[in-house]
Amino acid sequence: MKVIKAYRVASSDRLTLVVEVSSEPPALFEWFCNDKSVALNRQKFQVRHNLNVTTLTVENPAQGVYNCTARNPAGISKSYGYITVIGKLNIGK
Repeated sequence: MKVIKAYRVASSDRLTLVVEVSSEPPALFEWFCNDKSVALNRQKFQVRHNLNVTTLTVENPAQGVYNCTARNPAGISKSYGYITVIGKLNIGK
């Protein structure tokens, strides 16, 4: 229902990604950043789940592919998005 999109963000931004699925029974979610589970770094990544909705909040996001996997007994669904991180701008140079 709601998937990850591509974003351009500053390295100092707080990024929040939302995935929503239609699932019965409710889906179980898992988030990844550049093929690594975000569960490995709970200081940088905050994950919240609700009934068929999940959010990932990232402080100082890394550039790359963010993806979410939703699964239930009927199967697996994945959503991907590419995050481009923009560095500090050198204005007037």
